[in-house]
Order: sequence, then structure tokens, then C-alpha cells
Amino acid sequence: LGSLPFGWLVDRIARTRILAWAICAWGVAMVLSACATGFVFLLLSQLLLGGVLACATPSVASLVGDVFPQTERGKIYSDVLAGELIGTGIGYLGAGALATWSWRAGFAALSLPAFALAWWFGRLREPARGGRGVLERGAPEVKTADEAQDDTERGGARELVNHGRLDRDHDRTEDDEEE
Repeated sequence: LGSLPFGWLVDRIARTRILAWAICAWGVAMVLSACATGFVFLLLSQLLLGGVLACATPSVASLVGDVFPQTERGKIYSDVLAGELIGTGIGYLGAGALATWSWRAGFAALSLPAFALAWWFGRLREPARGGRGVLERGAPEVKTADEAQDDTERGGARELVNHGRLDRDHDRTEDDEEE
């Protein structure tokens, strides 16, 4: 549910700044988890962490759509998702090793890279929205939502439906025509 307000926000504010603030808040939530003095404090810091993580998916998906050409987006986004899983696994291993010393050390150690990453994202230039919407030469044509809406308003949908009927009529056999 946390993704819903962030999805709305991502459409209106610079996504690189949103990610920078979210990553910084992620680091703060990890530090708060390390400083937790009781169950309620730890629970609240983890709820903050979950809320901040809900920002990542709509922000990254929107940025991938504007930074990479359409022919590469699926692969790039799968790389992002795989990286999240691999990073989570590495984080569990590292934090687990530190937890043998102190459970707080795992949270504290995982917060450190967040602040460097937040600084880096904060310095990124915001790409133009819809900036990579044009397909490369030789790629199949894909219409934008606005172009599809224009076609529908001009009767393009009716032509598609009629064309489908004509194809079905054309595929009838002579026996079907005699009936």
C-alpha cells in the first residue's frame, strides 16, 4: 500500500531526489533499528523502513522507462530486480555475521552504504520524462497511450474491429456461404 502514494509522487516530483531522500531515510531507519531499546521502537523503525522501501519500485520503474530505450527496458528492469535480491542476500549474510557479535551491529553496518548511495542519487541529473519513448530503427512500432487514444477518437478502433470481422468472413469455407 505504501507504493500508492509514492507512485503519485513519482509522477510529480524529480525521481532522483525522491530516491535520494528515500535511501537516506532507509539509512536512518536502519540506524534507528540499531538503537532500538525495546520491541515497539524496533517495530516502528521497521515500519518506517518498509514505508521507505515502497518508494523504490515506482521510482526505479519510472526512471528505467525514461533512461533506457524500449527495446532494453525488460532486461534492465530484470537486472534491477535481480540486483535487489542479490543485494538482500549479501546484506543478510553480512548482517548475520555481524549479529554473532551484536544484533545492533548488523543494522548499523547496513545503514552506512545507504548514505553514500543517497548522496550519489542526489547528484544525478533528472532525465526528461518520456525521454526515451522512441524506438530504435528496425524495432517493431509501439504506439504511445496518447497515439492509441487519438486513433480511437478518429475511429481507428472501429476499423480494427471491422478488419477482424472481415478476416473472419474471409476464412469461411464455401459450405458456410451456402448456408
